[in-house]
Amino acid sequence: MKLAVTFTLALAAAASTARADITSLGGYSLGQKLTKYKAKKITLYGCAGTIEPRIEKKKVTRVLFEVAPGCAAAGAIADALTKELGSAPVANAEGDKLWEGTTGSVILTKVLGGGGDQPEVLVVPPTTKRVCWPDDGFAAFWTGFQKAAASGKPAAMAPSFAFPFSDDDKYLEFKDAKAFAKTSTKLIGDDDAKAIATGEKKPTCSVDEASYSIFLDGSNYDLAATRTGSTWQWTSMSLVSPD
Repeated sequence: MKLAVTFTLALAAAASTARADITSLGGYSLGQKLTKYKAKKITLYGCAGTIEPRIEKKKVTRVLFEVAPGCAAAGAIADALTKELGSAPVANAEGDKLWEGTTGSVILTKVLGGGGDQPEVLVVPPTTKRVCWPDDGFAAFWTGFQKAAASGKPAAMAPSFAFPFSDDDKYLEFKDAKAFAKTSTKLIGDDDAKAIATGEKKPTCSVDEASYSIFLDGSNYDLAATRTGSTWQWTSMSLVSPD
């Protein structure tokens, strides 16, 4: 009987400290059927902000809560999430915090807002291959791209791109690897290639977009790399206004 009581108490203690998952936020849930939505003003974790779902194939695939500028409680959001979820987060090099669950995961990141960097809470499906964390496979891709840039041979860099490759307005477009090899300096000049090769230029990661990016000073283009399966490539570029 004593053993049974002890075992029961142990189960109760484990249940009280078990990790909880968040699968919904502000009235939106992962997997929820939804065709139209409207971003809503809401207060969560002591902060006013805007909440909106991301929809793919008429289902909610993630929920975002962007904190409005000036919230005094913004710095306490991580502690509030840790308490609610029952476990400490895992941080990445960018300072983003991740609570990986089994039915839903939470990421606390920052986005550039009118008042500077603003906290953003994302509720996303769980995965074992989370982009922006050390085991996402990007490091090997980046090392290979650095070596290609150091070689001075555009043909060596070409496999790192998904062709056809262009900006949205097609001001600059590369039909295939052969075209890239001929005119790659329009995108990546010698100074940028050197900065990539030496590590002076470093990529940044966006957990919201699940992509890495680098800015090319010579051409004013942002390159974005995304992962398909286990393969990383530069898949898009956008022209940044010099203003």
